[in-house]
Amino acid sequence: MGIKYFYNIIYTKIDDTDLLYDILSNIRKEYFDEKTKVKSKFTVNSESNPVFYEYSIEHNKPMFWSVSTETSVIETVKNMPDDKYSICANKNGYLFKKLNFSKYHTLLKVGYYSKNGELICEIEPRRASIGLCLLMKSASFSEPLLLFSMPKSGDDFVDKMVDEQFTDYFVEAYTDEGVVKFLSNEQLIIYNNFVDECYHNKEVLLSDESFISKDETELAAKINPAYFNVKRNLSEIVDITKAEPFEDEISPKINEKEETTMDENTIVNSNIEIKVEEEHNPLEEYKVLPDKVIEVDGTEYLYYGNLDFADNRDGYGRTMLNGKTTYEGYYSNDKRNGVGSYYYKDGGLCYFGDWKDNSRNGLGVGISSVDASIHVGTWKDNKPFSNGVRLAKDGNVKFVRKELSTGETVLINFMPDDSVIIAKYDINENKIGEKTYNISELI
Repeated sequence: MGIKYFYNIIYTKIDDTDLLYDILSNIRKEYFDEKTKVKSKFTVNSESNPVFYEYSIEHNKPMFWSVSTETSVIETVKNMPDDKYSICANKNGYLFKKLNFSKYHTLLKVGYYSKNGELICEIEPRRASIGLCLLMKSASFSEPLLLFSMPKSGDDFVDKMVDEQFTDYFVEAYTDEGVVKFLSNEQLIIYNNFVDECYHNKEVLLSDESFISKDETELAAKINPAYFNVKRNLSEIVDITKAEPFEDEISPKINEKEETTMDENTIVNSNIEIKVEEEHNPLEEYKVLPDKVIEVDGTEYLYYGNLDFADNRDGYGRTMLNGKTTYEGYYSNDKRNGVGSYYYKDGGLCYFGDWKDNSRNGLGVGISSVDASIHVGTWKDNKPFSNGVRLAKDGNVKFVRKELSTGETVLINFMPDDSVIIAKYDINENKIGEKTYNISELI
């Protein structure tokens, strides 16, 4: 629907107003929400002097607005022709900000001024095909800038990261759609790159801890089916979205208590009651504290292992949740780097092998949670890559992929009827040729 009303606008480089708690912004919001007269006066006690507020806003009349202390006027209204008016805000004895309004109380323009009265910049709403945007004029710009509202990514996790970390914008406005940040075209490019990075960081976090919250679906459902599918696997396409979890590993039984014995010097008197202390489980008496607690989306993961001087995971360690291991192996710079084991949510092994910056990269073994088929070979960016062998649960070879020194690829598919389909592909993955053989013919 787009923005309809601006309650207040700030130039963030010089104005640190918190719009969510700004009294003027919220009074104007109340008026536009209720469409009725809003009038009041109150006092806000501060550490120095109390601040007195008095206001009245109603249809077809200039707003009355006064903010003052016992010794000075902070904000006041100046009437203009055609029932328009300005709210003038003073700072350290000089006009700092002026907000111009129409007789309908819509915000027309915001201006900022220097101590000597020179105009620093002006910001005014403009109507465009995409809705309201802002035009910003400043002596420091060669030409006016058109500013657009910061788009939402559509992902709550990413939007939260953006709100907390992205600061490269000029203007913030309190509108009927909440507090909105506005960007120039150049800042939009930076913003889009930042959003892409947030998506990547989200994937890293999700991948790093296996299970993020109780309402998340199984990890297998999050993995792209193509990760376990080889495009040219003619024998069978593995659908990993229908995962059947592995059975839990059987915990080792605790040894039965050994029978208490006494040495020959011990005197036993039947009239003396002997109290034997109950044997305590040392794990209960001395609980091992984690070396680091990692909080992701409200869920705490426990890390046991080496840390570097910056408290980052470094060296060998294990990350756990609810008593189950999510990853065990080597870390560097707080990321999985080196050899390590990664587990499904139910405790079954998902991957063992080489890692680089939280991604499966190098030689490794991946296990499908659908049919327990195993992929052995090289991996890149979490996917099987280049040379590899796919084995069924019973050990039968499903296919072999071999990359030749020329860059061409040979794929050997072992079919259920004991035939073999051998296909060759060029460096662009285009099929060059294909032949079918009976295994007995190849011996």
